[in-house]
Amino acid sequence: MTAPVVVVRDLAVEFPGDPPVHAVRGVSFEVQRGERLGIVGESGCGKSVTAMSLLGLVDPPGRITAGSITVDGRNMLTSTPAELRALRGATIAMIFQDPMTSLNPVFRIGYQIASVLEHHGWDDRRRRDARVVELLRAVGIPDAERRVRAYPHELSGGMRQRVMIAMAIANEPAVLVADEPTTALDVTVEAQIVLLLEDLADRIGTAVVFISHDLRLVSELCDRVLVFYAGRIVEEGPIAEVFSNARHPYTRTLLELAFPSQDDGVRASIPASSHDVARPMEGCAFAPRCGYRTERCVEEPPLVGTSTHRAACWLEERA
Repeated sequence: MTAPVVVVRDLAVEFPGDPPVHAVRGVSFEVQRGERLGIVGESGCGKSVTAMSLLGLVDPPGRITAGSITVDGRNMLTSTPAELRALRGATIAMIFQDPMTSLNPVFRIGYQIASVLEHHGWDDRRRRDARVVELLRAVGIPDAERRVRAYPHELSGGMRQRVMIAMAIANEPAVLVADEPTTALDVTVEAQIVLLLEDLADRIGTAVVFISHDLRLVSELCDRVLVFYAGRIVEEGPIAEVFSNARHPYTRTLLELAFPSQDDGVRASIPASSHDVARPMEGCAFAPRCGYRTERCVEEPPLVGTSTHRAACWLEERA
């Protein structure tokens, strides 16, 4: 078996305060080449902070306080700023949520894609310009030769997001991180973007880390899923196993919310969170919202289960 392209071990990320905010706590996972991995959970659970950590983009005053991150054999935490700039866009790339804030409104889209290529060694202008058109065609933008001269505001939201994907895959990175890439799009365009990411992963062999709160989208795109809660992975496994046999109460409720039962008409809900991320973690973070909590939940449960499907719940120990 080939070595995984992403290896994260015991990652911890903090933001200063009195006391500090523990945004990510002891997260470990791997991503295989060509794999499509979903990361799901509510807002503030640590999904995006983990994604930014993969690229060395945790903004000060936030800081990685523990753990290791290796991407395609490179240690992201010991790389210099210059080395990280060389890796971003070539070895690992990211698609952000909002293309209007990621694209520069005063430059044509062709110029912006060409700048990414030039930064990574595409010095011949004729080859670079041809590659820009090729990329726009690859992401399904019609009339690519004309569209290279368009400004971001002249494109629809779906087209702008396709431009962001074209920039991200310009150098055929080993890893593509997509952080809520369909948030502002209608369902039709959303489905097109998911199919596009799937096709690109299959055709180029890029590993995709797809971050979303939408389990329906994750089920359509991904092979495997990590469920985050309060900065920690509470369940992980193949999509088919987790979605058909969720082992953590939080995962089960997320699935019921995403795929409500038509039988009784009763919609699932999660009680409001009483957890303050700034205070030290005591026991299971989900316990205050969980209908299955026991006295054992004052202790933090480990991830247990099979080699492929694990959950951090004391119920799992008795299963």
